[in-house]
Amino acid sequence: MASRTEAQQRADRIQAFRAELGEVEGELGPILSEETRSRLNAHHDATLATLAAQWDIDRNAGEHQLSLGMRVASLVGAIALVAAVVTFFYRIWGLIPTAAQLLIVTVLPIAFVLGTDYATRHERKHYFATITVLLAVGSFALALAVIAGIYNLPPSPFATVAWGVFTLALGLGYRFGLLVYAGMLVLAFGLVGVLLRLQGLDWSPDSGRLDLHLLMGLLVVAMPSLLRGRLDENLAEMVRLAGMTLAAAAIVFCAGNGRLSVLPMRPGVVEGIYDVAGFGLGAVMLWLGLRNRWRWSARAAGGFLVLFTYIKAFDWWWELLPNYVFFLILGAIAIGALVVLRRIRMSVREVTP
Repeated sequence: MASRTEAQQRADRIQAFRAELGEVEGELGPILSEETRSRLNAHHDATLATLAAQWDIDRNAGEHQLSLGMRVASLVGAIALVAAVVTFFYRIWGLIPTAAQLLIVTVLPIAFVLGTDYATRHERKHYFATITVLLAVGSFALALAVIAGIYNLPPSPFATVAWGVFTLALGLGYRFGLLVYAGMLVLAFGLVGVLLRLQGLDWSPDSGRLDLHLLMGLLVVAMPSLLRGRLDENLAEMVRLAGMTLAAAAIVFCAGNGRLSVLPMRPGVVEGIYDVAGFGLGAVMLWLGLRNRWRWSARAAGGFLVLFTYIKAFDWWWELLPNYVFFLILGAIAIGALVVLRRIRMSVREVTP
């Protein structure tokens, strides 16, 4: 097995096979001889033991639930510790000389990265590594803020890019999907800011240039396909989700306020264009996700379509229709969405082997 994910998938297939075999034999009676059953069970038990020794996989539903609880606990603990570190240093910061401040914020990210490297080498499921890697990301953000404060630097997109690169590098290097998503999102947002800053333009989101964020988001969505398999599929999904998040945010805000776009048209016309773009791009991403079996991308696209539909329904009809008619229309939209999604699913099933 090349990764823990593949090992866990093999273990899940073994458990699913055993469960289905039990169901079939309960309906049809025994279909395997005792010798075959014994050999098969022995082979599966040995395989599960080997996978557990090599990759620390979950061999049953109980272990899976415990692992999920431990992952949640490590994430919550990491967030709490990041908050503790940041608030503690801000509390005592004025008592520390400037040179010591610079030394501390320089050493902290390095120390936590080394701790992450050590943790990933000595545990397979990365519970403690989750804590150290988030502390590394948080301490790097703290370093950027402290350096900007010491030298009285204005907010800069270059700092955003640096934070995004650091987070993305840790996510890719240690295979943390959440960090890949967050790092790619921050990096893409910062790159748009850098392009605007280099032209001497306001780079804040409310500057009326959200079209660039839409284009950057679409570029990020296409990036895993352009790399042609060089990214692990799980991490590629996180990259696509980051691009979809940036593009979706730009569409929602421009559809609600046409002044946030650079299109040289009346705000009402711009909002209409983005209304169409929202439904069109959402449908295309849903179709691509289903066709290419991008599980999380398809779910995100479907969720965006539902959310965008309801946002537009409130914009268009809330003040024009009686409440009961409005909610009746929402119900009809939901049923129509189910019908459309079912047809898309069936068409994809016919095309995809």
